[in-house]
Amino acid sequence: MWSGDPSRNLTGHGCSIATERNRWFVIEIDTLVRKYYKGDTAGGGVTRTETLHNRTARCMGHIADDKSVNWFGCPPS
Repeated sequence: MWSGDPSRNLTGHGCSIATERNRWFVIEIDTLVRKYYKGDTAGGGVTRTETLHNRTARCMGHIADDKSVNWFGCPPS
């Protein structure tokens, strides 16, 4: 969920985005699949995954296209 990439902390698929602009966005997550990687980078491969349900996260902003939303500025909660 928090990969260390400064431009994207969380990627959502099938999301709706609030139209009002606030300082923080509160994201309600139905199902989150968290990947655990070998070593410190995603290039090392995935060792295991963990599925979480009904979580929330706070993020400062997002970049969206027609397939996904890349949320950034999401501190761990």
